[in-house]
Amino acid sequence: MTEARRVLVIEDEFLTAMELAMVLEELGHAVCAIVDTEDKAVEAAARQRPDLITADVRLRSGDGIAAVGRITAATPVPVVYVTSSDAELRRRAPSSVQVSKPFDADSVSKAIAAVLGAPPVAVPPVTRS
Repeated sequence: MTEARRVLVIEDEFLTAMELAMVLEELGHAVCAIVDTEDKAVEAAARQRPDLITADVRLRSGDGIAAVGRITAATPVPVVYVTSSDAELRRRAPSSVQVSKPFDADSVSKAIAAVLGAPPVAVPPVTRS
């Protein structure tokens, strides 16, 4: 099992952000902030000092790749991109770890394990009503 991490979620779609936060918490991580713009992401990272970042590429204002670049220029932080902008991510950040939308807990767990260099957490199926 991977060690619990404090995670900054950079996502501008409210429902997607809530679903991702729920998955992260199910995996044993703590979401320290959810932000929807590039500038808010940089501010939250400076304030919260996350151990891990999940980021969408396209945001309400700015973009996730630029936000991650600004954040990691100051402090290295592992990043998992959760996005439907696959081609843009491959073009701009080809060595990044990505989970395509729509995502599930297993794909998020495997991606986190990949950026942390640890085996993925076993994820039981979740039934939501």
